[in-house]
Amino acid sequence: MEIKRIVLTLGSFAVNGIFFIPAAKTNPNFNKFAIFTHGYTSHKGDVLSWAHRMAFAGLHSAIFDLPGHYLGSFNEVNDFNEFTNNSHLLFLKAFEQLHFLSNINPELLILGGHSLGSYFSLLALDIPELANIRRCATCVGSTYSQKQDKIFLESDFYHDTLKLREQLVSPCLRSSQMFPWIKERISLLSTQSHKIHLITGEDDIVATPQGTMSLYNHLKNLGNDMTLYFPKTLPHHRPELAASFIYSYLKKEKLIS
Repeated sequence: MEIKRIVLTLGSFAVNGIFFIPAAKTNPNFNKFAIFTHGYTSHKGDVLSWAHRMAFAGLHSAIFDLPGHYLGSFNEVNDFNEFTNNSHLLFLKAFEQLHFLSNINPELLILGGHSLGSYFSLLALDIPELANIRRCATCVGSTYSQKQDKIFLESDFYHDTLKLREQLVSPCLRSSQMFPWIKERISLLSTQSHKIHLITGEDDIVATPQGTMSLYNHLKNLGNDMTLYFPKTLPHHRPELAASFIYSYLKKEKLIS
């Protein structure tokens, strides 16, 4: 496969990404795209294994950094509302560049992310410019609420880790801003009539299986075609382990060959 380094620009955002271009044009998955992004305070390397697995299977794949996340790039976010309202549109920017580089009109577009990135991938399902393309979402470490996580969220370990991690994002993206917004916005998700797969580890203490089940029920009640999987080992800080689970789901559903 060929690797392309790219920069996605959107408003005041300029973030880094990596595209994986498969070599075999005869592969039945060659006209399918997969685009992924990472979770809060992290970077695109967390989902590298996902894109690599897709490219190895013959798909055109992309990963990108979220704005204001210093492990990915030093592009600042100065407006919280710009981040929350527009970050999902980076999936469109990545799609447009993949489309330009490949000169392919894909028959399937797989959108996905980890944690915060999974929320943005759900929003991206409803981008009007993608409406004529068959789409699905694979979301890892997603939760509907944090009520089930109270003991962990009140622990000294959690607070010490958070103090470190939130220094890795732009000041306006600190947890005091992000967490209340995430909790509110996920409950307001209104995406309908899409194929969505949720994956959360039984050992995930940030996005617990109970929280993922609540999200599953919320999205199912909206009329989405929902599936979910709880692998025994997939802690929240190890999203790279989900690559094989994503691939297995896509194969089982006959979305890829």
